[in-house]
Amino acid sequence: MMLEHKDMQEEKVVFDVNIFVSYIIGDRLGEIIDMVFNQNIRLYSNEEMRAELEDVLTRSKFKKYLTAPVAYYLDFFDKVTIPFTTILIFNDCSDPKDNYLFDLAYQTNARYLVSGDKKGLTTSVQKSLRVITLSVFKKEMSI
Repeated sequence: MMLEHKDMQEEKVVFDVNIFVSYIIGDRLGEIIDMVFNQNIRLYSNEEMRAELEDVLTRSKFKKYLTAPVAYYLDFFDKVTIPFTTILIFNDCSDPKDNYLFDLAYQTNARYLVSGDKKGLTTSVQKSLRVITLSVFKKEMSI
């Protein structure tokens, strides 16, 4: 169950999988917990995102960075994100495999899509959505 904060505006956010992977390999999952429960940030996810996260975490080059089984990280992901079923219609991402992230962001009315992917950061988007890096996001949210 998510905590409700009456005095803070809820921020709807989509993190690219590369952001989750960065937190996982940096052993900084506590920062995500703080964002969700103390900063009133709502992280949205969909099936495509979860599948991509599982795919990335099971790659041999990432195994040396994991301090827990992949199932632990997927369970964490499930607990800190709000699952949303998207209709896949967006086709304008400069990196086509990330189109689903824009569908998720638009369909949840997210204010931010946070990514470390330079291609994704150059995608032209509607004014209601900001595609930014994690460092810019943390600065704007005072995290």
